[in-house]
Amino acid sequence: MSKSPESPKKYTQKEMAEIEKSRALSDAELLKGGAKFRINEKEEKLLIPTKEQVVENTPIDYPLSKNADEREKNERIFLIEQELPKLKSMALSEEKNCIDLQDHIMRIRGEGRYVADFERHLAENKAALEKLKEKIIKLENIRNEAQESIWKIDREKMRDLEENTVVDVVDGRPVRRRKSLSEKMKEKEIAKREDGVV
Repeated sequence: MSKSPESPKKYTQKEMAEIEKSRALSDAELLKGGAKFRINEKEEKLLIPTKEQVVENTPIDYPLSKNADEREKNERIFLIEQELPKLKSMALSEEKNCIDLQDHIMRIRGEGRYVADFERHLAENKAALEKLKEKIIKLENIRNEAQESIWKIDREKMRDLEENTVVDVVDGRPVRRRKSLSEKMKEKEIAKREDGVV
């Protein structure tokens, strides 16, 4: 029995109005930030965000794929390095707000005033602070993982360079060249002899 292709979801007028409203608000926010409308060759109106808006809206807190190349890792490190100071500043500000709010609660509690709204606000601030701290830790871990894998590749390249090349002096300057097969064989023989002696 073959399955029939699923028909696209039909939206109600109310749902369509909500989607259009959401899109209009999003477009307005982008336009306020510097985005521009352009008309393409099909005479369609396209909203083109600024580079800053693209970077700002690019998710950087997802894990790197195992086959990410060095360029992708370096780009992610760069974006994270741009984002971390902002997040840390926000976290410090949020922490200061929490401390100020705690002081205020203690002061008005001493006066016998109602503090439940302030305590709820404090709990919300603490939750926001914890989310910021978690995001900072997550981004630092992603950055460190990317840096470590780049350094590992660099170490492997250096090891390969040292093992498979030799430096000769030509016209008074050092010149690196690939080792010949006979040079590699001699090194292996010497290493075997040294291992046998020890």
